[in-house]
Amino acid sequence: MKKSKKHTKNKEEYYKLDKKTMGYALLGLIVVLIIAGLFYYDVIELPESKEGKKEKKILDNFTVPVGAPEVELYVIENSDCRECINASQVIEIIKGAPTLDVTSDKIIEYDSDEGKDLIEEYELKRLPAFVLKITSEEKLEEAVPPFEKRNGDMVYDMTPPPYYDVKEGEIKGVISVIKLVNPGCEDCFDLDALMKNLKMFGLAISEEKTVEYDSEEGEDLVEKYEITKVPTLIFSSDAAEYDQISGAWADIGSTEDDGRMVLRTVNPPYYDLETSSVKGVVSITHLTDESCDKCFDTSMIKDMFENQLMMQYGIEKTVDVSSEEGKDILEKYGITKVPTVVLSSDAGEYPGVANVWDQIGVVMDGEHVITKLETIPGVVYKNLETGEIIGLEEENSGEDSEEETSDGNETA
Repeated sequence: MKKSKKHTKNKEEYYKLDKKTMGYALLGLIVVLIIAGLFYYDVIELPESKEGKKEKKILDNFTVPVGAPEVELYVIENSDCRECINASQVIEIIKGAPTLDVTSDKIIEYDSDEGKDLIEEYELKRLPAFVLKITSEEKLEEAVPPFEKRNGDMVYDMTPPPYYDVKEGEIKGVISVIKLVNPGCEDCFDLDALMKNLKMFGLAISEEKTVEYDSEEGEDLVEKYEITKVPTLIFSSDAAEYDQISGAWADIGSTEDDGRMVLRTVNPPYYDLETSSVKGVVSITHLTDESCDKCFDTSMIKDMFENQLMMQYGIEKTVDVSSEEGKDILEKYGITKVPTVVLSSDAGEYPGVANVWDQIGVVMDGEHVITKLETIPGVVYKNLETGEIIGLEEENSGEDSEEETSDGNETA
């Protein structure tokens, strides 16, 4: 037996998202994608830079019809909200909208007399808010999304977090986070990489605190929130202001009586507090047939799980079907097609494995065995019942086709 090599890639590389996955629309995955899988990507476009991405999100669908009326632009803000969207950038975006004639623009403090009047006149809920007052004779039939028609003008006050809540008189969407960790678990999921990605998605995190699970404070948190897995995250209630988080939270976490939000779906590997053991470090057995020199290399399967699920491996060994141990494995799991792999029960800790495994293999005594090699495209394997090498014809056909093409080119 041998210990598999440690990842040659830095852990941050495994949790670093492709640019296409980033944008202000945060987690519908995200928390689910990053937290509960980190492998369903390629759905959200990333703005050119982090700077101004929230501001651009407001007007993603902002199109103005030809002949739009002249307008005056008023922005009502609370300048104490440093984390709120940049009103000046939004003004420039609006002024740059085609066919929209912005004759003037003004930023107004919310607690000034003029600000109070505008808040009351348009019943503004969140700040910064944006009001386009119609000054020309043309009248607005309908508001241009995402603006709403109010008192004959166009208003946008559904500002994404962080924002100032006019009714409550407080800033919402600025989050504090506790990272509850086991520093002795070197293989455990990388919370720092996760936090980095959450920030890139637009979460405004004002404070991060790392607490060891077995410290006095850590033990209090474990007991208070009945935490069974670390590392995990404990968010302040402001995390609920982000729609994508609040919409997914019922499936991946819990909201406590004090408003804190505890992440319950933890990516493996993690430390199980109930069993005092690390879960998610997978032992892998490569079952090979030395007589089949054309058969595929099972390291392909190992790499596939490592790259797609970030599966981490512990003990790794290779067993030939002709050995006594190999014969025992064949009989125990009813394996008739080789080469293949047997993964320990820890494989079941990875999101998605349980839902798809019956399509590629069986689970017996907790072990995950790939038995349906025919479902893996392009592999060459041996049917032990018939002695037939499957997939070899397709491979040879591809080689013959290449040779024919080469010969044709030479003739030409």
